[in-house]
Amino acid sequence: MCNMAAYAGREAAAPILLRMLEAQEGLGGGHYSGIATLHEGKIHLAKVCGACSRLRTETAALHLPGCVGIAHSRTPGIPLNSWAQPFQSSDAKVVYCANGSHGHFANCTDFQAWYDLLLNQGVVFPSEVDYAVKPYPVLANGHSLHSTELSANILAYYHAAGDDMRLALRKTFQTAPSEIASLALSTNEPQQVSAARLNQPLMWGEKNHSFYLATSALAFVGENLHWVNPVPAACTLSMSADTITFSPMEYFDDLLEPAIPHAEATRILDQLLADGQPRRIGALCDAIKPCWPQGKLPQAAMLAYEYLREGVLTRKIRLVASAAPATRPGDEAPLTLFQKNL
Repeated sequence: MCNMAAYAGREAAAPILLRMLEAQEGLGGGHYSGIATLHEGKIHLAKVCGACSRLRTETAALHLPGCVGIAHSRTPGIPLNSWAQPFQSSDAKVVYCANGSHGHFANCTDFQAWYDLLLNQGVVFPSEVDYAVKPYPVLANGHSLHSTELSANILAYYHAAGDDMRLALRKTFQTAPSEIASLALSTNEPQQVSAARLNQPLMWGEKNHSFYLATSALAFVGENLHWVNPVPAACTLSMSADTITFSPMEYFDDLLEPAIPHAEATRILDQLLADGQPRRIGALCDAIKPCWPQGKLPQAAMLAYEYLREGVLTRKIRLVASAAPATRPGDEAPLTLFQKNL
């Protein structure tokens, strides 16, 4: 699972974003890392195929200017920097990243039609490669591109037509639906982070007139936030240093289960960790997905992350640092395992 972070406040965003990204990258990211900030009407972007350590040493990520920004660490793929997120739209006015997969909505988007429309408008796709990369879109010419880059340009398309970012995100989710959460910046909304969440995890918090977002609230532990809450499912949001605003996406109401199965999921996770063996986050999420009714979008990752955060804070669960072979040849990606303290 990819991991994301966002900040809107009065301090330099880049150091905060990198800390939050590093706190999460072992949960499934670490194969690619990227950060984008907004300053004086311009998007500043740095990204690499590699972990945050490589992002720090090979780019100016730590010194990107601005008090507003987003960051992303992603799962394995092909060893190209151009496949790292966030993705900047071809008009350089929007930058966007996402966590999740097509899931329930596989085959619901006409990627070819959107590719043709955008290509005819002069859009360039740096992630496009001249071979098929599944499960990403495979075009009529046999090429593939990252679907999130396509979504970044769909978002920019709606935004350029006059929609504010929250409405443009809503339309993008309806046009190209996926089981994701996403973050975005726009040069037209210079002090603001925009975001959307369907069912994948996204948490928000506040400290000293600053707002924070992250895939897992484990990213907030070192930031000493005043309070933390989950972003509601099926909503868009905008946040600045002064305020945060949520808007529901009613289009997806029928796919959501109002009653979150906390008790059943907790029982399963307790049993899975009871033997004291270290477990990956993916195994924990997969174990509780069946708790949701057939046909409903599971929020397993959100629930698992919060279960683990509570366990870490109460010292019932500890983080075990490990590593795995990375997408970039010769590199290792950070890997965080969870182990019950017996």
